[in-house]
Amino acid sequence: MNPLDCVVIPYGRSGSYLKLFRGPTGRLMIADIKTHSVYKVGARQWSHDYTQIGIFRGKRELIYDWECDSGEVKLSFEGGSAKVAFLDPETVGVSVNGAYLKLMPTKSVSSIQQPEPDSVVLHDYNGLCKQMYRAGRGTTLKIEQTRTVYGEVGPYNDLPYAMIFRSKGTVEGFVRISRFGEKWKDRLPSVSKAAVDTRNEWMAFRKRMPEVAARYYDASTFAWYLLWQLQVPAEGHIAYPCVFMSRRWPNKVWAWDSCFNALAIAEADLEMGLNMLRLFIEKQSPSGSFPDHMTNLEVQYAFATAPIFGWTVSQFMRRFPKKRISAFLKEAYPALGRNVDWWFAYRDDDDNGFPAYLNVNECGWDHSSLFEDGLPVEGVDLATYLILQMDTLEEIARHLGKRSEANAWSRRSKSFTRKLLRERARAGRFITLFEGKKRPKNIELLFNCIPLLLGDRLPDKVRKNLVGDLSEGGPLLSPHGVMMQYFEEAPPRDEGYRLGPLWPTSTYLIFNALLAAGEQGLAWTIADRFCRVAAEDGRMWESYSPHSGEGQRCPSFSSSASVFILLANWLGQNE
Repeated sequence: MNPLDCVVIPYGRSGSYLKLFRGPTGRLMIADIKTHSVYKVGARQWSHDYTQIGIFRGKRELIYDWECDSGEVKLSFEGGSAKVAFLDPETVGVSVNGAYLKLMPTKSVSSIQQPEPDSVVLHDYNGLCKQMYRAGRGTTLKIEQTRTVYGEVGPYNDLPYAMIFRSKGTVEGFVRISRFGEKWKDRLPSVSKAAVDTRNEWMAFRKRMPEVAARYYDASTFAWYLLWQLQVPAEGHIAYPCVFMSRRWPNKVWAWDSCFNALAIAEADLEMGLNMLRLFIEKQSPSGSFPDHMTNLEVQYAFATAPIFGWTVSQFMRRFPKKRISAFLKEAYPALGRNVDWWFAYRDDDDNGFPAYLNVNECGWDHSSLFEDGLPVEGVDLATYLILQMDTLEEIARHLGKRSEANAWSRRSKSFTRKLLRERARAGRFITLFEGKKRPKNIELLFNCIPLLLGDRLPDKVRKNLVGDLSEGGPLLSPHGVMMQYFEEAPPRDEGYRLGPLWPTSTYLIFNALLAAGEQGLAWTIADRFCRVAAEDGRMWESYSPHSGEGQRCPSFSSSASVFILLANWLGQNE
């Protein structure tokens, strides 16, 4: 199975917001993954959709199939073939043999300009861009006022236009989706050369992939390809090049998932890895919270991401010499401290010393039946992340020569750890309470195993019980990995979010927790089970069913690819 099929996984290239995918008409569509001020302008006229690729002979449209590789999309049809490739992050080229090319509109535009006979500019107000079209060597360009591919016009006085490219030989047509629309006069390379250049760029990045267990090499290569393909440039609120979650609907950069992407991408590009964290550190609210996610147009503070940044920074300090990342640590130190203070100042309304989640999206795992009984929830996972962030602050403070501050963070961490063990450990396990209530959630939850990250600070009985819950025969280990909560059989609503899915990022946290608890053998088992199920179809899904192993929700999920790379790398080093 080739996971690059333009149907399940949109096609793209590193450094570009553009994507190619099969639209509802069955044609390949050129679109982008930016956030637009006007998202939907008509019945089916979406701001982020631009044009669809039509192949014609005479008046008859030809149906085509396609095959993708890292450099191009190859189209095949009756009596001919075509190629589609990126010339650069803003430009797509199409070459056709045996037919002519018609780039068909998905929406109307506010005005049109033809500066040269072989070029056209559409002023796309709703897309916040200029759609720029050019004909290649030996190709003519004709404008056709028409309806959209869905048979629509408008709204207002906007009109749709098709671009028709013809030639006696090879037809070459190019489209540039430009934010600023500067004059496009540079020489056009062939589509074939553009494909070679893109393929070479990917191959250079591929050489920097970490070594992985041999049996997971193919799946790791595709996961690594996703981390290359999903890179987008800085624009608007996105201050640094970064890795988006997907070219499908989760087309944003999330704080939680960025932590895992940062760890994986840093193996090839340390600066990009650190910048994935800087994105959120530099957007910290005045009171100290980090935004949940951001796009080019918006920064979302409605939800507060669980304080996992401290744990992530500690992972960087384990992997890289502190001197090498000293400048970043100096930037991160005050932000991490303000974030700890924010959780205690703004999320502890009953003043019992335990901060709480106010929304299901804040825990990082997107929902659980834990939250079905109400909010706020004083998660022991949240308490653990705060302790680990205090530990990280202590370590950074000592590195920066701030001895008194380091000692203060050490005392605060130890005091909160004692409180967690004294008030949230019952009968040898941890419990999660609802704020202001004594009633625990009486189900086996993976959330309650996260304190294993505290390692030898846990009492032996608690540590052994949590390890037992994660072991063979325990309630949380399935044949495919660790699930969010225990179910003897697949629940009827098992749709990938609420009821017990296998999350890649939670798997990686539990894997690290077991290492911290000295359980390397069990950590190996969980890492291998996850890699095995993820490699089966290789598409790197957002989550997996712990009962069937099938991928769920969104494929081509970058944080899933990152976790796969991290675990396959560790397995390769520990076999």
